[in-house]
Amino acid sequence: MDPIATGATAKERNVEKIKADVQCWCNRVDTVIPEEENRVKDLQVRAKNKCFFGLCRNIKSHYQLSRKADEDATTFDDLIEECQFNGVGYRDVPS
Repeated sequence: MDPIATGATAKERNVEKIKADVQCWCNRVDTVIPEEENRVKDLQVRAKNKCFFGLCRNIKSHYQLSRKADEDATTFDDLIEECQFNGVGYRDVPS
């Protein structure tokens, strides 16, 4: 579990409200990671398939897998850059 999500959970237990941008970021991370994981697993399966009667590797699939790894690295770098928050939560005014 990442530190932002852990901090958000701790703030919720302390009856603090989670900031909207933090919650949005956490939701985005929760959707991006499984999507990317499924795509990479699919490419890995295709890359393991052999071509030319099993004598050589499937070069196209290996190339696609390496390109996808580069794209994923930039996606995760962007997510890491976005998580520079001043604080995770704030105390809610009692009503």
